[in-house]
Amino acid sequence: MILATHRDEETTQSANLLRSVVQELGAHRQCLDLSLQPLREPAVTEYLRRSIAADAVPAALAHQVYRRTGGNPLFMVALVEHLHARGVAEGAPPESDLAALGVPGSVHKMIERQIEELSAGDRRLLEVASVAGVEFSAAALGAGLDGAPGSAERVDTQCEDLTRRTRFLSASGIAHWPDGTVAGRYRFRHGLYQEVLYERVSAARRARLHQEIGERIEAGHRARATEIAAELAMHFERGGDHPRAIEYLAASADTALRRSANDAAIGQANKGLELLAAPGSGPERLHQELRLQLVLGAALMARSGMAAPQVQKAYARAHELVTQIGEQPALVPVLLGLARFHIVRDELDAAQTLVETCVRLAQSSQDEELLLEAHVVTAAILYSRDSFSESLAHAEQATRIYDPHAHRSHALRYGIDPGVLAKCYAAMSLWRLGYPDQSRKRGSEAVALGEELAHSHSLAMALTALASIHERCRDWPAAQGWAEKLSDYAAEKELPLWHAWGEILRGLACAEQGDLSKGVPLIRSGLAGFGATGGNSRQPESASLLIRVRAGTIPLDEALRSADAMLVAMRHNGESNDEAELQRIIGVLKRQRCEPAAATTIEAEESFRQAIETARSQQAKALELRAAIGLCRLLRDRGQGKQALTMLTGLYDWFTEGFDTGDLREANALIAELGS
Repeated sequence: MILATHRDEETTQSANLLRSVVQELGAHRQCLDLSLQPLREPAVTEYLRRSIAADAVPAALAHQVYRRTGGNPLFMVALVEHLHARGVAEGAPPESDLAALGVPGSVHKMIERQIEELSAGDRRLLEVASVAGVEFSAAALGAGLDGAPGSAERVDTQCEDLTRRTRFLSASGIAHWPDGTVAGRYRFRHGLYQEVLYERVSAARRARLHQEIGERIEAGHRARATEIAAELAMHFERGGDHPRAIEYLAASADTALRRSANDAAIGQANKGLELLAAPGSGPERLHQELRLQLVLGAALMARSGMAAPQVQKAYARAHELVTQIGEQPALVPVLLGLARFHIVRDELDAAQTLVETCVRLAQSSQDEELLLEAHVVTAAILYSRDSFSESLAHAEQATRIYDPHAHRSHALRYGIDPGVLAKCYAAMSLWRLGYPDQSRKRGSEAVALGEELAHSHSLAMALTALASIHERCRDWPAAQGWAEKLSDYAAEKELPLWHAWGEILRGLACAEQGDLSKGVPLIRSGLAGFGATGGNSRQPESASLLIRVRAGTIPLDEALRSADAMLVAMRHNGESNDEAELQRIIGVLKRQRCEPAAATTIEAEESFRQAIETARSQQAKALELRAAIGLCRLLRDRGQGKQALTMLTGLYDWFTEGFDTGDLREANALIAELGS
């Protein structure tokens, strides 16, 4: 028995002779030709893992190695060794950086030898194909070859012939263009083939070919050219046609944002801004930069959280551009983006000033779409400032204006869908006002709308609101379920702010159900993640104080000092929506610090009474009930049960719904105990 190996792509005389022998032996059934298929991506990943002796390898790195080599074992081994030699095999560099490392020398020489064995016509076609991309339509190549009538058919035939005779190309279906063009689609079997061929094309010829191919593809897609904006942007950028490249980069960023591909949107917007930074200015350049900055701001908001410094930078620059352009209605998306940034950072005075300007502009222009957004952000500010009834009114006005079909683009322009946001603020205000059933209903509607729109930032906000509402209702299984869904979804979509909220809410629910060992680490991790995004709300920190004291991870006195500091900060920046709750928490902490009969319980009583007074001034019946329960327990322990019964019964009787919630159940049980 003779065992031999050979490569189909070899075109030398000896290789051709070997193929003839194999064919003849095969015809007489005297040999068996075993064709080895390329490695699949899991096998490439496993090889990488073993080669770097790691428990796991970054998925992005394995995917890039697989894409560039096509699973060819020889190419894969050479590329991994190439990466090792440059010290990057253990990391996951961006794809552009991986390509910049070049083709391994041994592979480069082998591919060059294969190219030289081709005819001049085949080499020319493959060089043009390398400019078209790893995958391309034969119709696009015609523009880069001769562009004569019937050239697409000739190119298609030549590509088809190359797939049979060589290992450079493989067929990948049929391309149907909007202008009626029908041509074969082909792709390079390995990205390394395309890279070596691309290097053979001179810089001047590359630029000309990119421009010609881009124009042919653009013409073939006509009004639907924006559907392939990323491909066209690449061709026009490399062809030196920066105006068209910038236009398609902006369109590509819009599309990526619509699909919640935030990293891609950020990359496309930044590339467009880089091209705009070239010499030359004018009104058109300002408009283009404004469009790119707004897309960038929305994508950064979704990717890094609304409080991230880079979000402020994008919207601040957009604000400067609008001022230069002088188009007042265009100012509204910019001002609203900045306002949301300030709201999350608890800079409510700055947010209020911006939104008041938005309302004036919307009313003066009688623009209902601008008024919709102004109502939503006004609801957010009023909610933070504890004006829950007014916040609810603005949220309801926004809901009346909102049309999910007509206003679908708002999520792209403003970073979050106004219909979802309005329902979220309505839900959160309704709970505080004492309507938990309506609150849960509105929160569920927000999630349903977010799922229908499939806009990641909007859905994450809705999930946060609904999980938080169930946490407030003390429905711990439901709170945990929604928080887990939020955490998983935010991790999948790479939304760190919302992921941090998910971890905090999961931790609270786990701890309240008795699993402190799981809950407390989740809370601490979530708080750290929340702070890393630039978020400055005191709500998550204050909500976890009692649990962390109970778990022994924070001393009682330290928790009290922290709560007092938070209260001062709340009053300083105007974020008072949870002031009554924080005063109640301080009361609970003070009561834990002393014996019930001690004179110092007066401090706890004062905190509970302050919480009740604050809640009454805010019309926050839910928060008033919580504080009253704490005070009534203290009064009961002092022997003042009758006074406690009168107070709690009057408050309990006010409620008309939500009797399954934790606070109302506890109040009912305490009333029964006090009346017995």
